[in-house]
Amino acid sequence: MKCRKASICKEDFDDRGRVLESLQRNVTNLKYTSDKIKKDKNFILSNNIDTLGVMCLYDELKNDEKIALKIVKENGIALKFFSNEIKDNKKVVLKAVKNIGMALEYVSDRLKNDKEVAIQAVQRSGNAYQFIGNKLKKDRKLALIAVKNYGDSLKYMITKFKADEKIALEAIKNSFMAFNYIDDELKSSIKFIKKAVKTNGSILLFLDDKLKKDKKIVLQAIKNDGKALLYANEKFRTNKKFVLQAVKRDGNVLLHADMQLRNDSQICLEAIKSNNSAINYIGDKLRTDKKFMLKAVKIYGEALSMASDKLRDDFDVVFHAVKQEPSSLRYASDRLFYNKKMINLV
Repeated sequence: MKCRKASICKEDFDDRGRVLESLQRNVTNLKYTSDKIKKDKNFILSNNIDTLGVMCLYDELKNDEKIALKIVKENGIALKFFSNEIKDNKKVVLKAVKNIGMALEYVSDRLKNDKEVAIQAVQRSGNAYQFIGNKLKKDRKLALIAVKNYGDSLKYMITKFKADEKIALEAIKNSFMAFNYIDDELKSSIKFIKKAVKTNGSILLFLDDKLKKDKKIVLQAIKNDGKALLYANEKFRTNKKFVLQAVKRDGNVLLHADMQLRNDSQICLEAIKSNNSAINYIGDKLRTDKKFMLKAVKIYGEALSMASDKLRDDFDVVFHAVKQEPSSLRYASDRLFYNKKMINLV
């Protein structure tokens, strides 16, 4: 028998069992069911109707608080398809924004200016701040909640808050990109910049060349975030003190250090402690240095993979590598791979 695209045959439109089976395949099939089923509140409540399903509901059910509460609890964005009366129902709205803060976009203007609703929304998603009502845009407490959850929400705030040091620091703590939305006068303050780089070193990216050469500012930035070395003046990549601080925070920054420092035992060991994968960036000189490789494999057994062929055939180096990480035996020379003592370690 030929059926409609909805995959429900005409004689099945009023068969609840067939309808339920079809809805499990595609909830939008609800629109092809009989009017009797579409209007059956108990049937709708007893089944999982998602956002797309709401679009297929009868208008009278889109205005039903009980149905709305059940659906927005699981998917707040479904609020978009309910009636204006439901969008102005605080009980339903609170359920929606607790599920997804961004559901605030579909709330009535009255409730967008309701502090309780707004707080629930921005606590769930700081980005929802862009949808709060105009009456709440001067609320500092709300602004702080937003930037703590989503730093870039600073973009939607009034100038007063963009110039507020506490709000600005909370914003960049969450997202270094928020630095772009801070008031220009505040950004021109050296006192503020010193606090900012301690909060998020990556904001060094946005500072002028003069500040990228400032030792105190760069050092504070690197102590907070090793990757800040990438944004500082290139001269710091040849400075052991700065590179050492950077790799302690992020071992993979070793890749961007001057090659001479990538052959520095102290720097490379600190990098491996911070991030094992930093072993991939050590200089060729250290690959043949037994003293270094012994220390390296004790930290990370698979550092053996970067050792020279000679050291992969060195009993001491391989023994300590396998002791730290048994799987590193696969990098040993054939001679040691079949060594009984090594096999016993594994």
